[in-house]
Amino acid sequence: MSNEGSSPEEKWPGVPFAYDFVLPSYEWMLTRLEAIDGRIQGIQTFAATFTLGMPLIGKSVIEGIRFTSPWFLLALATFALIVVWSVAIRSYGHLHLVNPAIIYEDKLHYSEWQFKRSLLHWAGEHFTKNTKVINRKGHAGNWLSGLFLLEVALFLIWIVTPTN
Repeated sequence: MSNEGSSPEEKWPGVPFAYDFVLPSYEWMLTRLEAIDGRIQGIQTFAATFTLGMPLIGKSVIEGIRFTSPWFLLALATFALIVVWSVAIRSYGHLHLVNPAIIYEDKLHYSEWQFKRSLLHWAGEHFTKNTKVINRKGHAGNWLSGLFLLEVALFLIWIVTPTN
């Protein structure tokens, strides 16, 4: 069956149904972004609590523990990296959204079908851009988790290494 000579509405009858995904697609991206930002903030908070508690634990468990130990200093440096990186990750990128001013200036003369098709196109472009930002933040959050595990390991080595 050829669509030659057909109207756009006849060629793409699914536009009104696909338009129903425009608003939810932005909500999905916002939910994912909030989840990743929450995870990053959680790692940062947990790392801060752990970092503040470890010197107290070390002091109470081992008499004469050295706070000049390279393991202790490396753990503190790792924590500093966690803090700096988590702030950078959280401030990186933004969600791309439909600008109502552009709709007002350029799209109000469209028919309902044209308007839905146009916004569906924008939502698709924004979804792709938003996915890239969110995935980058997610990968960076995974590395942040790895840094926290490194910090934990460094503190444990600090505590179990005999002082000389």
